[in-house]
Amino acid sequence: MSKDKKDTNITVTIDTKNITINNLESTVIFKDDRGGNEGSENPPNSSNYFSYVDKGKNVVWTGIVNPDSHDPGDSVTLLCVFINPNNKGGDLLKKDAYIADNGSIPATVKENPTKKDDKYPDENYYLVFMVNKANETNPHKIYTIDPKLRIQSG
Repeated sequence: MSKDKKDTNITVTIDTKNITINNLESTVIFKDDRGGNEGSENPPNSSNYFSYVDKGKNVVWTGIVNPDSHDPGDSVTLLCVFINPNNKGGDLLKKDAYIADNGSIPATVKENPTKKDDKYPDENYYLVFMVNKANETNPHKIYTIDPKLRIQSG
């Protein structure tokens, strides 16, 4: 029985009140509509997070401010997604980099990604985003985090 292929939508929720370069794994939470590893650690660790994707389908990242932990006027801007050049992993995405378009980042998974040892390795990528703090002198800070993509088996 074959499974219907579908797109993957990833929501990146950012704790703009508490985020620092040293606590990204606990202040940036990934959640998708495909049942990926949702950071089951407590506290969650976003660098261990993966989202399921299907060959030939799209994946879209959207960033939001954590409604429970932000200052009024804070905002989040996703900037780009690019393949980790040091550990390219599964080579799942059609391009090595994708730029934000209208507040989200759309990408496409290859129809025939490369297998290694008879399986599709996880795609290691970087997500670059900016936190805009309304109440700070230097309000714009750019961060990079490194979750993963995984081909949905089945």
